[in-house]
Amino acid sequence: MPLGLADSLAVLPGLFWLLLPIAAASGWWLARHASHQPDREHTDPSNYVKGLNYLLDDQTDQALEVLTRLTDAHRETIDSQLILGNLLRRRGETDRAIYVHHSLLNRANLNDAQRQRALLELGEDYTAAGLLDRAEELFQRLLDLPVQQDYQRVEYQALALHKLIRVYEQGKEWPQALAHCDRLEQTTGQIRRTEAAQYCCELAQQAYRHQQLDTAMQHLNRAVQRNTACTRAYLLQAQVAIDQSADHTALTYLYAVEHHNPLRLYEALDALTACHERTATPQVFIDWLYGAYERYGFSWLAVHLARYLAAQQDTTTALDFITQVLDTQPSFVVLRTWLELREPPVNDDITPRLLRVSQQLLDATACYQCNQCGFTSKVLHWQCPSCTRWETLYPLPDLTCRTPQS
Repeated sequence: MPLGLADSLAVLPGLFWLLLPIAAASGWWLARHASHQPDREHTDPSNYVKGLNYLLDDQTDQALEVLTRLTDAHRETIDSQLILGNLLRRRGETDRAIYVHHSLLNRANLNDAQRQRALLELGEDYTAAGLLDRAEELFQRLLDLPVQQDYQRVEYQALALHKLIRVYEQGKEWPQALAHCDRLEQTTGQIRRTEAAQYCCELAQQAYRHQQLDTAMQHLNRAVQRNTACTRAYLLQAQVAIDQSADHTALTYLYAVEHHNPLRLYEALDALTACHERTATPQVFIDWLYGAYERYGFSWLAVHLARYLAAQQDTTTALDFITQVLDTQPSFVVLRTWLELREPPVNDDITPRLLRVSQQLLDATACYQCNQCGFTSKVLHWQCPSCTRWETLYPLPDLTCRTPQS
């Protein structure tokens, strides 16, 4: 199937600059050897320019046809074959991409750099095709290849480690991801504390699902050791403590979330509420909610406080508070909370309708957005499904209404 315009445009800039020097070099080579080539249509240097024009005009089918003919006619043009396979993979034609790159690897005249590049591209093909075991094997081969120059060794080891980590993430093989994350940090000096802590949290969640609470807590302690700002670890530690009927301990973990990242309090509010109720300390929680709202001004803190006041004290106090918030920091969720708490007039049929419609709007609205790629979702993902980065999804501002992508 043809690529959409957006997908094609995303591919074109990189392909243009890669193909341009190839076109020039190939044109020179073909001009020198034109007398030895029987098929002028396949050897005409202008066909490289034609292929570039097709790419720039978003005619990827025609571009592929030209590039395929040229690489068939000149198997010695290694860079052309690498680019052709890359383009096929981007189009989703992984079988053809695998064939091109696999054929290239079988050639005996590849130098070290070309063989490493071909291994890398073929591993990418297998990853795109979901053949993770084969991708892992190739990236391991790339990792173990001897390279004379130190800078080349570090470069290709780093590339192989990045690719292997991605394979292990896709396969949810968290011990291997963690081990290779540590090796990448040792190889390149890049700090990987965020990813390492998240892998520990994934291991903890696996143990938690099997009711292995002590094992889960061990993984969470390692997560905090690797990254003291890992709020996910504190939230999970609180959940383990709650399951062990240790509410006071759970509160310690939950309040640590505020210290490291106040935005993550959004995930902690329900557990905080339940723990304070079980420890008979509702007023302590109310005082904290007032203080937290003054410190950060998050509307969702004000909404939680208003509803908690209505449940613990009286509706009048709650309505007075949310009315002040509505006057100073109006937002959709604050308005809806005010509608919930106010006493509707007699024979009022407007308020129920507004509440129903506003709930429908909230149900259709995304709650989180990735601060790296803009992906939106109704649920929290600790790893963004779009850009695959960790700890990048945060609650959306109250006035932002977006259709979720998941």
